[in-house]
Amino acid sequence: MAFSSNTILNNKKFTISKEIKSFSLRDFGFIQNPNSNIWQYIGILQPELGEKKSFKLKIAFNSSLDGFKLNVVNANENRNINLEKIDDPTAEEQFNFIIESLKEKNILEVENV
Repeated sequence: MAFSSNTILNNKKFTISKEIKSFSLRDFGFIQNPNSNIWQYIGILQPELGEKKSFKLKIAFNSSLDGFKLNVVNANENRNINLEKIDDPTAEEQFNFIIESLKEKNILEVENV
C-alpha cells in the first residue's frame, strides 16, 4: 500500500492534519526509522491479550509528512483486519481512543463517510 494523503477505514475518512509536526509524532510515540526516515507507530488494540496476540493499529508517515498509511492488522502483522466484522468492543474502544488522541495532537483529521 502506497502512502497517500487520506484513507478510508471503518466508515471514516482519515486525512493528514495541515498542522502536523514531526515533534508531535515523536511526542505521541512514533519512531523514526533512521534508514528510511519513515515515522511508524504500532498501537495494541487488545491489551488484555498482550502484544504477541493482540490486533494492532499500524500507522506510518513518510519523511515529508504528506503521505501516510493506516491499517489494523492481526498479531503477526501480516493480514489486515476489519474491526467492523469482528465482535470485540475492547479493540474498537482502543482504536477510537488512539484516533481521538491523534486528532487532539493535530496529527490526523477524521470525518464520517
